Order: sequence, then structure tokens, then C-alpha cells
Amino acid sequence: MNTPAPTSTELLHVLPAVLDGLQMHWLMDPERFDLRTQWALVADALFTQGRR
Repeated sequence: MNTPAPTSTELLHVLPAVLDGLQMHWLMDPERFDLRTQWALVADALFTQGRR
């Protein structure tokens, strides 16, 4: 199933929820949750898809 790539506006609407989720995981377990690595994975997925 091919879905159209999200627009910049759609990504802007999703981004705060993604950031809140990452922050929540980090706050719950900062010793074992690597926020930078997880953000890199998410950012690559979001912004690469947005450029297609």
C-alpha cells in the first residue's frame, strides 16, 4: 500500500507528540534510555519520509 508522503504541516503536527513520547521515556529511565540515539532514529524516519 503506497501512501503519499506527509506534508511539512502534517509533520509539524506530529512532532510535538513524538518529542513528548521520547521525553517521557527518558524521564522514566534516564540511565537506560538514550535520548539522542532515539531522536536520531525518529528524525531520520520523519524527515527522510517527508522529502520523498
